[in-house]
Amino acid sequence: MPDREPYDVFLSHSASDVEVARALAARLRQAQLRVFFDQDSVRAGEGIAGTIDDAVRSASVAVVLIGPTASPSKWLSSEVSTAAADAMTGRSLLVPVLVGDIDDAQVPDMLRRFRAVRVDTPESLERVADAIRRAVTDAERAPAAEPPAHSVPVLPHDFVETDAG
Repeated sequence: MPDREPYDVFLSHSASDVEVARALAARLRQAQLRVFFDQDSVRAGEGIAGTIDDAVRSASVAVVLIGPTASPSKWLSSEVSTAAADAMTGRSLLVPVLVGDIDDAQVPDMLRRFRAVRVDTPESLERVADAIRRAVTDAERAPAAEPPAHSVPVLPHDFVETDAG
């Protein structure tokens, strides 16, 4: 089976946040980004674990949705671990997206190292999608051989976080 092209965005979510993930994936695809969203990116007969691991590692930006009712699963934990390790070495960006009314204490420790953004309205979802698009564009323009300038990837200066309303 031929290898897939790298993804611009890997979208990680729990089952309780699937509708937000689907809406975000649609907005990112409208911006012509290659998005890995498990529900439509894993082909019949493919090994799920290997496909997901390859997708996380190939993406320029990993987005992890964390909602108030999200329960940590082995899949989500594995995706977050891989994405965080890649982000800490400068291979990609990791963007935690807090969905709805989630308390900071509910955010997994590993994700607290990265600046989070909040989605609590349709308008904020659009702003987050636009900021992710710009981050992917910036990552693609960066010279591949250049070492990372920061130990933790920095999001664009206009990456917005909305307040819970």
